[in-house]
Amino acid sequence: MKYSTIQSLLLFFSLFLSGIGYAQPILESCDFFEEENGLLVVELENLPLSDSWEVAQHIDGYTGSGYIQWAGNQFFNQTGNGPISFQVKINTPGTYIFNWRVAVGSGDDGTLHNDTWLKINGDNFYAKQGGVHTTSRLKPKPQCHTDPNYGCPNGSSSNGFFKIFGGRVGEFQWKAKTSDHDAHDIAARFDTIGVYAIEINARSSFQAIDRLILWHTTEQRSVDAQKLFHPPSSCLGNITKTHDHTIHIDFRVYPNPAQDQFWVELGDLSPKKITLMNALGQPIKIYQTSEPRQLISTDLLEAGIYFIKVQKGMQGGIRRVIVR
Repeated sequence: MKYSTIQSLLLFFSLFLSGIGYAQPILESCDFFEEENGLLVVELENLPLSDSWEVAQHIDGYTGSGYIQWAGNQFFNQTGNGPISFQVKINTPGTYIFNWRVAVGSGDDGTLHNDTWLKINGDNFYAKQGGVHTTSRLKPKPQCHTDPNYGCPNGSSSNGFFKIFGGRVGEFQWKAKTSDHDAHDIAARFDTIGVYAIEINARSSFQAIDRLILWHTTEQRSVDAQKLFHPPSSCLGNITKTHDHTIHIDFRVYPNPAQDQFWVELGDLSPKKITLMNALGQPIKIYQTSEPRQLISTDLLEAGIYFIKVQKGMQGGIRRVIVR
């Protein structure tokens, strides 16, 4: 083999290897992931996005195929906007620490464009300060007002969501804290093997979010969990697509998120079957109606993610609804 040919092959493999981790293919969206060995890793750009969330690649150093950022209005004192929801199957019960890799994607002030709303529907969602001499524990509002063992965070908190801040201007870092000027780590306890929901809502615009992790406090160390060679956790399927691959009926669920009740607006007087399902797609209640809309009460439902399936003859459709 000629020397020039060898040089060409070496150059090819050098370029190929140097690109590993930066030129990964864009995967189909997923909203159901499995924790393994005490670690959950999610690339945010692989989640089903809504409203004004966008995938970007302007800031160097992202993992996967990009990162996400909110490009809509800012919602400093209001949750429920731009909801991103997904499920996680926890195989190793216990206490987990939440962290994510973030950056400030607009301007030159690291205190702006640096926070997002977060809720984890575990058995206990709270914030804590580490260290030998600190025992501070916080819960989001309104839970912190009724639990004497937990305080309320400084700054914004609402509807069971923490405001999570972190990130440097134009540079990714692992940081997910709550409580202004008194930073606390984010924690969640899962008492049993099962499926739990995580919800992200838009707050400030252009906080860049690359990947998130949940790591078991006795199975992993933070320095190990944050290593970027960890692949994304296994996808157990896209829950919405699993139950209905093609939406034939256009209908609306409102308000969404819902509290005491919500409406399913159907738009015509033909006979229809409406199925309320849990996050795993298991039927909870079935309604038969020919009315243009159906009222559904949430009195007996726990907070979380549910699905509404509408069937009319051979046609069908499915929508996600969040209950608080």
